[in-house]
Amino acid sequence: KRAAALKFLASRQEQERHEAEVEARGSKRRPEKDLPKEIFEPPWEGFPDAPDPLGEVQFDLLQDSSPHSILCDACNVELKVHPEVITAYEKPQRVRFICRFLTGKPCPGETE
Repeated sequence: KRAAALKFLASRQEQERHEAEVEARGSKRRPEKDLPKEIFEPPWEGFPDAPDPLGEVQFDLLQDSSPHSILCDACNVELKVHPEVITAYEKPQRVRFICRFLTGKPCPGETE
């Protein structure tokens, strides 16, 4: 369930970014720098103060000793991750994987 929720959130954010880009290309075109850096819809009511309704993740997403890794599409850093992370991100459909999805820190490869 958790992996599906992570995958859904990533695809939703990418879809909304794409829609914003398409809208910006219309007759009321705004420069890209004026577009919102991140379009965000809370994943559940009360987010981020309310607890995740799916519960806490029972494992570390990043694991230095893991044989599984995933590559950030922005900064090209390879992250060693728990197998569940691979399950969520192994076959993205029009969604780039960005390391901040797991680290919670800004990705140095993303443009501002």
